[in-house]
Amino acid sequence: MASLFHCLLLLALAGLAEGGEYHRRVAGVLLRSHSEKLQRGDAALHKSGIAADPTMESAALKRGIEEIAIANNAFKQASQSAKDAKAAQQNLVAVQAIGSAEAAYTKVKPLLPEARAQFITVRKFAAEAAMHAQHAQEVLFGSRHIAEDAAQKAYEATKGWIMRRL
Repeated sequence: MASLFHCLLLLALAGLAEGGEYHRRVAGVLLRSHSEKLQRGDAALHKSGIAADPTMESAALKRGIEEIAIANNAFKQASQSAKDAKAAQQNLVAVQAIGSAEAAYTKVKPLLPEARAQFITVRKFAAEAAMHAQHAQEVLFGSRHIAEDAAQKAYEATKGWIMRRL
């Protein structure tokens, strides 16, 4: 039974080394349970009065657990270091971009007043075009009645001319 457990424990260590998320979880559970068993076993031996003399297997397993803890800490530090390196790299790119952006702005800076003046001119013409469009719509709206109004005026003019002749 102990050798089966040791095989599972070694598989758990291999799973941690492999790097899969599922393997890490299973290995972590197995290692924690074995670590607790070893701690309870050592405590039981001390309570019984027998000196706890770790066997080679338990010492290797304890050392393996310690190595995994060290590896986990190293992994955390490495990921933090990678984040720091990425931030430093992005900062360097930003600093380098500032130099070229300032050079481009220096070239364009004298053109800004002229561009603003042209923008104001374009905005003025756009407002004038909007007024003309509104007037054209009003004329179109009024043109619906031009024929009727012209016929009415012609009728009144003709009637007035005839009345004067009579």
